[in-house]
Amino acid sequence: MYRESESLLEVLAKYWFSIIDNLQIKNLLISFKQEIEGLTLHGQFVDTFQFIKYQNNSIFFNGITTNNNSQIVFDIPKSFELFVKYNLNIASIEKIADNLNSFNDISSVLLKFYDIIQSSSMMIHEEGCVRYS
Repeated sequence: MYRESESLLEVLAKYWFSIIDNLQIKNLLISFKQEIEGLTLHGQFVDTFQFIKYQNNSIFFNGITTNNNSQIVFDIPKSFELFVKYNLNIASIEKIADNLNSFNDISSVLLKFYDIIQSSSMMIHEEGCVRYS
């Protein structure tokens, strides 16, 4: 997968350093560090060796959590505003339901989504989906 002299960790570190370099060039690094202090950014690292052939290594960000807090995930639109503000790649997102108040509601939506994914091409829905609430 990776060059023998390079581990996944090294590839990921290089990518993060490129994000930092880009923020520094745009004089955004200090404000970015201030805004994410005490937060953990969540995303999926993709590389050129996955089923879907990405042109470049990248992280598709999809959420933020507060460190040492019971809050699981920030409001998704608020998270995406931060990602866009700092020109970070974001995962595509689609709202599939409003109120999931019962097991039957959740089961019905998940079954519908399962059917959609199963019949879709990988180029449309890529390598999978994640549910955030």
